Amino acid sequence: MKSVLRVMSIALASLLVLASCHKDKVDYQENGGVAKQNIGYLSIGGMQASVMEDTDNVETPSATRAEGIDINTFDVVITNAAGETVALFKYGERPTEPIALEGGGYKIKMSSATMEGAAWESPVYAAEKEFVITRKLTTTVSDIVCKLANIKVTVAYSADLQEQLDPDNTTMTVAMGDNALVYEYGDNSAGYFAPIASENTLKLNFKCRYID
Repeated sequence: MKSVLRVMSIALASLLVLASCHKDKVDYQENGGVAKQNIGYLSIGGMQASVMEDTDNVETPSATRAEGIDINTFDVVITNAAGETVALFKYGERPTEPIALEGGGYKIKMSSATMEGAAWESPVYAAEKEFVITRKLTTTVSDIVCKLANIKVTVAYSADLQEQLDPDNTTMTVAMGDNALVYEYGDNSAGYFAPIASENTLKLNFKCRYID
């Protein structure tokens, strides 16, 4: 009789352990599996973004520049470690509630516009910041500073050279890779080139005719 009771006790204990393990497994797998349990949160509702031109801060989160830069219209893109976009919105429409994301490494990027290969008076301000999402924890991105992302080029002539040049037959062509802009004589416009490498080389082609 004692042997029977001992066997029944062992069987009952084993059943309880299996039931407990099974319950844990069900809880862990529900609503989509293990990956769904690896969830953390990103808080950007209080993120303060600014724009820097050269070394002077010309933009504050609550102001719009007279020149037309409105930081609220900047695109914000969040990508995962595989480079896939997991969130996209305007800075002025950023979520006030934490964003649920799977645990792992991410990047948050801001940009004022899509960069062209070469264009007149088209500065692009951008920034990116890496962060890590940890299961059940909230990661906060509190500030981000956008800086000039393309290369600004202007041309000028020294005073003594200007006296010798025929304005109607003088140009400068600035090129980077396959992209080029032609600066007519006296053109003070700024051209903006998209970087094509970690170290970029600008090529200048100067055509002129001297005054007789």
